[in-house]
Amino acid sequence: MIIYLESYGCTANLNNSEIIEGMLKDCVVMHSMPPKKQREIAIINTCIVKGPTLNRMELRIKQLCKFRHIIVTGCMANAYPERIKRLCSKAIIVTTNNIGSIPKIITGVYKKNHYSKIYNFVPLKKPKMLFNSVVGITQISEGCIGNCTYCATKLAKGVLRSFPKAGIIKNVKLDLSRGCKEIWLTSQDNAIYGLDKGNIQLVDLLKSITNINKKFWLRIGMMNPSHITYFIDGLIDIMQSEKIFKFLHLPVQSGSDKILRNMNRQYTVKQFISAVKKFKKRFPYGTLSTDIIVGCPNENNSDFKKSLQLIEKTKPNIVNVSRFWPMPGTKAGNLFKDMNKEEQEHVIMKSKKRAIILLKKSSEIGYNLNVRYVKDKNEQVECIVEKKGFKGTYLSRDINYKLIVINKKDTHNSRDIIGRFVDVKMQKATPRYILSRLEN
Repeated sequence: MIIYLESYGCTANLNNSEIIEGMLKDCVVMHSMPPKKQREIAIINTCIVKGPTLNRMELRIKQLCKFRHIIVTGCMANAYPERIKRLCSKAIIVTTNNIGSIPKIITGVYKKNHYSKIYNFVPLKKPKMLFNSVVGITQISEGCIGNCTYCATKLAKGVLRSFPKAGIIKNVKLDLSRGCKEIWLTSQDNAIYGLDKGNIQLVDLLKSITNINKKFWLRIGMMNPSHITYFIDGLIDIMQSEKIFKFLHLPVQSGSDKILRNMNRQYTVKQFISAVKKFKKRFPYGTLSTDIIVGCPNENNSDFKKSLQLIEKTKPNIVNVSRFWPMPGTKAGNLFKDMNKEEQEHVIMKSKKRAIILLKKSSEIGYNLNVRYVKDKNEQVECIVEKKGFKGTYLSRDINYKLIVINKKDTHNSRDIIGRFVDVKMQKATPRYILSRLEN
């Protein structure tokens, strides 16, 4: 049986797609469009993080509806099932809590008896097909406890559900036994792991993972500022481990406390700055990543200026800039819907202009930080080679989570260095990565 699988979105979605393919081990799973005569079953794992992404999902569902059967899973299946049915009435909708049923659903398709069983699927210790042999993804929880006015995540993922620590540890060990050299911990908000069980347990989890007796590097995924305040000192202490990337993804979303209140983000700019200062004091060369949304309906010039000032003050290495999008079913989306056409067009144009300004500023900061890193670290650095890159290069990361590009010519063509720890000499900085030469 040939099945076409298409996947979008975050690391958790990617991991779910790996598991889906692993469960379909008796099938031929294709990631490129099969010939027309083989277009029997399509599975699309959807993402709805932004308006343009939602629009793309809707277009792809329409196009994939030409398959004899189509299964739609992921965030759109959770948040907007009625939209899916309008786009493709024959679509089989499978929520993320139900992806374990997909093999039986496919069997049911051929038996003319669509099988579906709703249960709380735990994506641990499952058969999976690694999309990157170097990276093992472990989901530590699903859902969130926030009620952000602009965000559809809770519609898609529901309330927080932390997965068992023992299962997480076993999943990490299983990925390491498969040959993975990087472990990525992911969820909608790693900072709240365990809170549904009574207290935040992330630091304790990290200690247990770093005690595993193998060489690997661990990436801690996104954490919201609203809860990291409660354990930032313990987090920074455990991040000193030689097994943890010095990487902090802390999405601030705005430099204005007024906008943060309107977003219902439950923290202040001051709290964000405090966490950043502690991280940078201990890890001056570590990588700070943040997210900013620009052009919210009630964001004025002063609010936007505060976001620019915050970026200049905290100097993140990475700024994920998003324009405001009115997501269906959210408070901000309803506010936008109630505006007249002229007001809506003003919000759209405002967000476009501000995104361009912020992207330019973040690019300047990223370049200056990388120039300083190359200059100060005028020595060999150890990297893990993750995958092939652009124009005959390999992409790697050092312990500070810098993206370091290695020219393929330096590998003498006879050695496959993917998955190896190698020493490189950094040579030239760009805003997003550092060019280097292989030393061993």
